[in-house]
Amino acid sequence: GTTASTDITVLAPGATACTINGIPGDAGIGRFALNGRTIITGTSSEDAANNDLPQLGTKVVDLACVELIEVVPGATYEAQISIALGFSTQNVRVYLDLNQNATFESSERLISVTYTVPGGTGFATAAPDITIPNGLLPNQIYRLRVIADTQGGNGCTVSGPGQAEDYGVVFLNGALPVSLQSFDGKKIDKAVELNWSTASETNNDYFSLERSADGRN
Repeated sequence: GTTASTDITVLAPGATACTINGIPGDAGIGRFALNGRTIITGTSSEDAANNDLPQLGTKVVDLACVELIEVVPGATYEAQISIALGFSTQNVRVYLDLNQNATFESSERLISVTYTVPGGTGFATAAPDITIPNGLLPNQIYRLRVIADTQGGNGCTVSGPGQAEDYGVVFLNGALPVSLQSFDGKKIDKAVELNWSTASETNNDYFSLERSADGRN
């Protein structure tokens, strides 16, 4: 029989103009889940102190090339976003870099919701619906930015205590011979080790990973 290969274009680490610095504080995102994929980190100050997490400044955790979420264009998913307690309100914003220009514009904002947060320590979970826009190219990883902060802002700001976390989302064309089950990576010195598993493969010969040098091409 015939064989086929699966090509996935991978984002380069840190390929975005939106690096954000400042004192992170203890607000931010402890857990993000979408379409069966769950990513657990810590508060913004805990993440900033974690040398194993790729960072874009002191307020952005860059997981776009190590945490991959499979999505379908036009589909609506209930997200699970754990935000830190102890702040009266936190604004949650989600952006998808559709045009791959390494910024997060207002037209690319998927949600912006302000939540009242109880006092104390730990996390509360917000569950907003997120609709994936149409037009995603198959097998291209897009950068999804999730922001939780105390004052609100745009896709390239974290106002007051808070943080942003970037994840990778990909639309795997149904015509492909592979159903992706997991895709993970971890930072090892100056490199990233990628590991993935598949739920099924039909006449698939090999995998070819391509890395973008600038996050656009």
